[in-house]
Amino acid sequence: MSERALRATDVPAAAELLACDPCWMDNSERPSWVLDTIAGDPAGEHSALGSFDGDELRAFVSLNFVAGADRTGAISCVARADEGSGIAALSAAVKELSAGGARLIVAELPDVAGMRSYAELLKLAGFAEEACVNDYYADGIGMRILVARLAATGESSPA
Repeated sequence: MSERALRATDVPAAAELLACDPCWMDNSERPSWVLDTIAGDPAGEHSALGSFDGDELRAFVSLNFVAGADRTGAISCVARADEGSGIAALSAAVKELSAGGARLIVAELPDVAGMRSYAELLKLAGFAEEACVNDYYADGIGMRILVARLAATGESSPA
């Protein structure tokens, strides 16, 4: 596996991952805006990193720094063909955010059954559940907040 920033030519493969990933496949809230980010976000607020097996995109992560928050990054989307490539892409995203000065990385997701495998992937990559906001998205649908706290050296404190 190798990781690199995604380019506009990677959009079709990224769209396929979004369509096939268990977290997004049955979710009407599929984050298709992420594809615009890959194609070239004019505001430059988000970037995307991919994990490749040769030339084949196996996973990608959309990431950004949180506006108005000091040293805080965010993971806004993960799509993967398998767990290993998802963890590799998340590790690369954590490394990039850390290199940019992040000490805390957050991931927010709906607390629904379809997103449980997404939360589990984040936990396997070293994120921990920090909070839940009840009824955030709608009555009965809360928001889970998972975080990775980074050491002062720029490396993730969880392994």
